[in-house]
Amino acid sequence: MVESMSLLLESLKNHESLNVDLYNGLLVDASKVELPLPYIISQHSATWRIGKYLNELLRPFVDKILSTTTTFRGEPDFMYQLYDHIFTKHELQSTTLFYAIKITNYYTLNTHKNMIDIVGYFLEDNLVPNKLEQVTIQNIKNLLHIFLYNNVFYYKDQIYTLTKGSPNTMPLSDTLSNIYVFKLIASSVPFLHAFVQNQNGNLFSRIYRHPLIQSYSLPYEVGHAKLVHSDWLRSVLIRAVCYYSSVEDFNLERIYLELTCLTKGYSLRFVETHVQHFFNFFHLHPMRYSRDQIMYNKFRHNWFNYIKIQHELSDQLQQFDDKG
Repeated sequence: MVESMSLLLESLKNHESLNVDLYNGLLVDASKVELPLPYIISQHSATWRIGKYLNELLRPFVDKILSTTTTFRGEPDFMYQLYDHIFTKHELQSTTLFYAIKITNYYTLNTHKNMIDIVGYFLEDNLVPNKLEQVTIQNIKNLLHIFLYNNVFYYKDQIYTLTKGSPNTMPLSDTLSNIYVFKLIASSVPFLHAFVQNQNGNLFSRIYRHPLIQSYSLPYEVGHAKLVHSDWLRSVLIRAVCYYSSVEDFNLERIYLELTCLTKGYSLRFVETHVQHFFNFFHLHPMRYSRDQIMYNKFRHNWFNYIKIQHELSDQLQQFDDKG
């Protein structure tokens, strides 16, 4: 496997598709390669260097293209985007339908050949020249071919090769999957933890809980710093205010979270301090015991704006990191 990869890389170098520095950077030292078991671990895989290079090349460009569509960074961002489309852009009609698509084999959606072709189509559609940072689309496809066709793992005394998709332990796999979904079902968004309903042109939303899955997993009492416990409570409160459109439902969720902490051994002082801080963040402490829907809508709006600012700062930091 390593020999065949080296021969393919050497062929690309001989045809001047790779410069010497890049060629040397992508070569694999066979003595350092281990057969992962039973799943592929990035650092021990023969394809790790190529995957890392391709991900660093593709990810910033892919993220930029996908940012022009409705893509989500997580649960609070999903609710922020939904909130923005409905309450800011006023796009919800009484006839609007909501659809959810569940993809159970996200990382193994298609054959290697189709994945390579789709990446090629994506780049051709969105690149003005046929190069991304001086790397041609064809060379990207060539390197992607080497990466996809050489992912192996060891299980029960047998060596297996991935014949479809890409290992979910590789960062590049997320990038490839996002390209694939963008090209095929860009207008659909799978989301598992939100229940949204169009009530005659008014959005109703809440957290969806699977009856067989535990609602919350608290940090272990031992082995986690106090900051982890504080961050957990803050994050689930932010999640609640983003998800619940009804002030009544939000208050029930807040009480549930407080009781969950108390029954798991957290002190009353700990819970009170962090819940008060959550409401005081926007100087709306009365909101904790209020049933005023208008006040609650303002409170939600403040948190959505906060999330938007945090994402903008995160993007700026990512751009700084990408530039080295």
